[in-house]
Amino acid sequence: MRVDITSLHFVILKIMKTINELNDRKIPIVKMDITLEKFKNMALFQDKVDKANETLRNLGCQNKFDTVA
Repeated sequence: MRVDITSLHFVILKIMKTINELNDRKIPIVKMDITLEKFKNMALFQDKVDKANETLRNLGCQNKFDTVA
């Protein structure tokens, strides 16, 4: 498949323009839902957290990484 350099250049310029517009915006793209703050310090999937901590212990990574939650 042959790609025309001119059209490729146009696409790259359009992407760069979009990125620059997003960077220049004063309004955030993602709005955080403050009602989720109640879950901040709560382990919702404790079995997965325990499994991750066990894996870290088995790999000998405990000194390098803190355990999850």
